Amino acid sequence: QKKVRGGTKVLIDESKKEQFNVLSGFRGLVKKLRSEWTVEANTDEISDGTFINCRLFIVPAPRAKFNKEEIDALRKFLTDGGALMIMM
Repeated sequence: QKKVRGGTKVLIDESKKEQFNVLSGFRGLVKKLRSEWTVEANTDEISDGTFINCRLFIVPAPRAKFNKEEIDALRKFLTDGGALMIMM
């Protein structure tokens, strides 16, 4: 698995019943980010595999709980140099 530090992807989470998503609430941001980054949505449970080539993981106003495995994967992502933005 590729280390995060050189990642080229911004991933917006949609797995926690978030208030905003790629098409609703983030259209302008996604448009700006796409000029320099690959922007994708994550709809699957969060795991180590979620973060392959990912530089920034955005969680916009989650409305569901994270399980222990997801917290562990997020912690590893951060330890490996990834960036996390959680919006409340």
